[in-house]
Amino acid sequence: MSIIGAPDHIFDGIDFTEEVSDEEWAWRDSFIQAASDDPTRFINSFKETSAQGLFALAHCWIYASHLMPDEVFLESFIHHTNATKVPNDITPPIENDASERAWAAFIGLGGKSLCDNPAFRSLLIKAWPGIFEWSRYFYSQRVSSSKNTEIAGESVNVICRVIYQLVYDKALLPLMRSTDGIVTLFTKLWMHPAAPTTTVSFIMHTLFFDATWDEIEQVVYATSGNHPKIIAKIAVDRLRSALAESPSINPPKISQTTHAIGVLNRFPRHRLTRAILEENACWVVTRMLVLTADVVLSKSRSSSLSLGDYEQSIESVNAGFTFLRFALVRDSSPRWVAQAIDAGLLRALCRLAPFVEDELPQFARECVQHILADTLPKHLVYLSVVKLVDREMHDIDAEMLKVGVERSWLDRDWRSLQYVLICRRSVAKLAQEDKGAAKISCDSKKCGKIAPKKELQRCGGCLSVYYCSKECQKEAWSNHRALCRLRTEDLASRTEERNTIFSKLDGQFLRELISTDANLHLGHLQALAKRKFPHEKQGEYFALCLDYTDLRYPTGTCTLKDVRTYVFPPMNGEDEDEELISTHNDEMIKMVLRDPKAYTFIEAKFAWGERRITRNFMIRPNIWEETIPQMVNFSGRKTCANENVENTMPKLLQQLMGMEL
Repeated sequence: MSIIGAPDHIFDGIDFTEEVSDEEWAWRDSFIQAASDDPTRFINSFKETSAQGLFALAHCWIYASHLMPDEVFLESFIHHTNATKVPNDITPPIENDASERAWAAFIGLGGKSLCDNPAFRSLLIKAWPGIFEWSRYFYSQRVSSSKNTEIAGESVNVICRVIYQLVYDKALLPLMRSTDGIVTLFTKLWMHPAAPTTTVSFIMHTLFFDATWDEIEQVVYATSGNHPKIIAKIAVDRLRSALAESPSINPPKISQTTHAIGVLNRFPRHRLTRAILEENACWVVTRMLVLTADVVLSKSRSSSLSLGDYEQSIESVNAGFTFLRFALVRDSSPRWVAQAIDAGLLRALCRLAPFVEDELPQFARECVQHILADTLPKHLVYLSVVKLVDREMHDIDAEMLKVGVERSWLDRDWRSLQYVLICRRSVAKLAQEDKGAAKISCDSKKCGKIAPKKELQRCGGCLSVYYCSKECQKEAWSNHRALCRLRTEDLASRTEERNTIFSKLDGQFLRELISTDANLHLGHLQALAKRKFPHEKQGEYFALCLDYTDLRYPTGTCTLKDVRTYVFPPMNGEDEDEELISTHNDEMIKMVLRDPKAYTFIEAKFAWGERRITRNFMIRPNIWEETIPQMVNFSGRKTCANENVENTMPKLLQQLMGMEL
C-alpha cells in the first residue's frame, strides 16, 4: 500500500475502534514516521486530494491525530478554506466541488481544540478571513436555503463548532470582532432551533462580552423584521429549558445561557434590554440561583458532580448574581425587583452568601452586596416590594439564617434590610388597618369637614378630592378647577408605559409613607429652619424635601426649600407629556401659595431604575407647627445631617409598633 500520494485511500485500512494487531501497529508506525520525516510532502498531497480524502483526514484528526504531525492536518484544512476559493454564486453542493472540500475541512477544524498549541495562532489568524467567508457561504447554501431541516441543523452545528474552537484564543477575538458581518452571521446561527445551546451561548458570551451599543443593535437587526422580542424570547427560553431538564440540571448549559442573557442585557434603556426583562428574565435567573443552591449546598448532590460541573455551577451563581445586579436597576425596576423576590431571591441570598464569599471573585461579591445593601432597601418605598419581602422573610427560618447569611460578610446588610422592612411594614399595616375607616377632609376650605371616604362624594373629573355636599363642591370649584382639568387630561392621556411607573397601590403607599416620614422629620426640620432661615417666622412657605436614595437613612434625608421660589427638577425623559406635568406642577404651587396654611408641599426623591425620580405631593393641613418625635436610622445614628437627637432605633420601633425589642 502506498503511503504517499494516495490520501483518498490510506485511511481505509485504519479502524479506530477495533483492537489493533501487531501488523497493523507496524504499518501505522511506518506511516507516522513517513509523515514526520516529510510533513511538507504530506501537506502537498492533501492539497490535491478529493473531498472524500479530506473527510477521512478530518476523521483521523478527531479520533487519531497521533498518526501525523498537527501541522499536516491544520495546513491541509486551511488550504481548502481559503477565501479565494469561495464561489461567487450560491449553488447546491456537488460531489468533490470546492464547497464539499471546504465542508470536509470545516468538519476537521471544528472537531478538535485549536488553541492547545500556541504555534497554531499565526496560521489561524491568517486563515480567519477564509473561514468567515466560507461560514457565510455555508449558512446560505446549507442552512437558510435548505428544505431539509436535518441537514440545516447539522450544518449549523458544524459551523458553530468551528467558531467555538476559535473564540477560545484571546488573540483571535479582536480580529473576529472586527470582521464586518460577524454579528449578523453569528446571531442567525445562534437563533437557529438546532443550534447547540451550550456552544452558541458560550460564543455569545465570549465574542460579545464587551459588545458596543451598535453591535447589540446589529443582533436585533439580524432578526427578520427587526424584532428584539424574538432575541429575548430565545435567550430566556433556553435557560428555562435548561432548568427543566431531568433527572438533573446541566451546569455548563445553565451557566452559558445565563451569561448570554447577561451580555444581551448589558445596556440600560436599550430596546433589547427591555424585551429581555419583559420575558421575565429576572424571575427565571433567580429561579436558577435557587435550584443551583440546592445542588452546590447539598453534600449528596454536589458530591455526584464532576469537577467540571461543579466549576460550572460556581459560574452559574456568578452569572446569575451579575445579571441581577444590573437588571434590577433598569427602568421599571420595582417590577423586576418584585419578580426576583417572588422567585426566591432572599432565600438564594441567604443560602449562598457563604458560598459566594468563599468561591466567587471580588466583582461577583460586590454584585451580591449591591443587591442586598443598595437595590432592595431603595425599593422598599413600593408596597408591592414590601409585601413580597415580608412574605419571603417569614419563609426563611432561623437555621437557614444561622448556616447562611449570618456567617457571611453580608450579615449586617441583611439585618439592615430587616430593620427597614419593619419600618415600611408598620406604615403599610397602619394604612391597611385604616382601610374603610380612614377619614379625609372636604376639599372646601370653608367647610373642611372630616369624615370617612364613604360618607363623602368624590370629584368625578380628577377622582382625587372629596366633598361632603354639592354646595361645598361648588364653593371650592374656583380653586380646584385648573388642577382638576390637568389631572383629568393626565388620566385620559396615560399610556401603558407611563402607568408602569406606579401601580395604584404603590402610589397610595408612597403617599402614606411620605406623610408619615414628613411628620417624623418635622422636629429637626424646625430646628434647621431656625438655623438657616432665622427671619422666616412662619413655616407655611417651606417645602419639605425627602430623599430616599441615601441608604444611611431609611426614612430619607431631609432639606427645606422656599415654596415661593421653588423650581421643579427636570423630568429627565421619565414622562411622555412633560408639558402637561409641568403645567400641573405650576398649578399645584399656585394652590399652595393661595392658601399656604391649608397645605404642606412635599418633594420626594426615590429610586426608579438607575434614575432618581422626583414626585411632589400636597397634604392637608400644613403640619409645620406640629410636634412629632424624630426618627433615626437602624444604626442608632441621627436620621440625617440636620438632626440633633439621641433617639435609638429600638425606641422608635417601640413607639411605632408598640413592641419591645
